[in-house]
Amino acid sequence: MRCAYPDEPNEPQFKFTFIDGTFQEISFGEDADENDDRVTLLSQTWDGDALKKDNSLRKYDFNIDNVKKLEITLPGSGAVTHLNYTRNYTQNIQRRRVPEQNAALGLLVGAFTMAFSIKRKAS
Repeated sequence: MRCAYPDEPNEPQFKFTFIDGTFQEISFGEDADENDDRVTLLSQTWDGDALKKDNSLRKYDFNIDNVKKLEITLPGSGAVTHLNYTRNYTQNIQRRRVPEQNAALGLLVGAFTMAFSIKRKAS
C-alpha cells in the first residue's frame, strides 16, 4: 500500500482495521523521511534543495495484509494525493448465480403479453 500527501510533516497517523476486527495504528515524526525506510521525501525546490515543510510531498509504503479499512489523520493542512493498494486475499463467499438472461426473457414475454391483451381489448 502506498500513500502520499503534501504539506506539513507533523506526525501523520495511519489506522489500519483488519478483516478480523483488530487494528494497528502507525504514526511518524517530523524526521521520518530521514529515519524510517517506509517514508520517502519526494519534494524538491527549484534550486534542488529538499522541501520539507509546507507544500512538501512524502510517500509512505506499508506492507500490511488483510486491511478492511484505512483511516488517515493529518494534523495541519495535509491531504492525500493518491492511494495504491493490492488486494491479496480471497473471501470464501459462495456466489449466487443471478439468472439475468432468463429475467430479461421473462420481462420481454410479459411486455408482449400485455401489449397483445391491450390490443385485443381495443378491438
